[in-house]
Amino acid sequence: MGDISNLSFSKTAFWVQIHDIPIMCMNRRTVKWLAEQIGKVIEIPTESRDCWGKYLRVKVLIDISRPLKRWLRLKLDKSDNIVVVGLKYERLPEFCYTCGRVGHSISVCPDEEAKIEAVEGPSTKFGSWMRASLSEKSKVKYQSQGSGGSSVKERSIEDSRDFGKAGRST
Repeated sequence: MGDISNLSFSKTAFWVQIHDIPIMCMNRRTVKWLAEQIGKVIEIPTESRDCWGKYLRVKVLIDISRPLKRWLRLKLDKSDNIVVVGLKYERLPEFCYTCGRVGHSISVCPDEEAKIEAVEGPSTKFGSWMRASLSEKSKVKYQSQGSGGSSVKERSIEDSRDFGKAGRST
């Protein structure tokens, strides 16, 4: 029988928002390439408004034993023009603003070198800006019914599926 302490829980799926992408790069090929730079691509919802808009939304399998990516560099053309696109993670659990890894906070960070750099440096490399605020469709909505003032929780089918998968690791 297997021993659970020997299992590795180093990968998990996240919905990641890719912000500040130039409009000419909002195509399936570029989005797939960007998503591959973050982790293993699980889903790119191209038929949904959740993907195309102020940001692109992709679901990727990420190795959480490594620091989260903060941004990606995108070369636009044959010149040296490079655009930096920001990354925000939906439903991001506790993560360290010092080393960028999921699963612990600054106070218990085992990376002494990153702690020193965070304390002595001008600013931290990681922070709350990496947490995506949930889109309006993802938030739980309350709707009053009748004069009784009771409320009913409404969730889209997609949101319910996402919520159930959010905690799974492989």
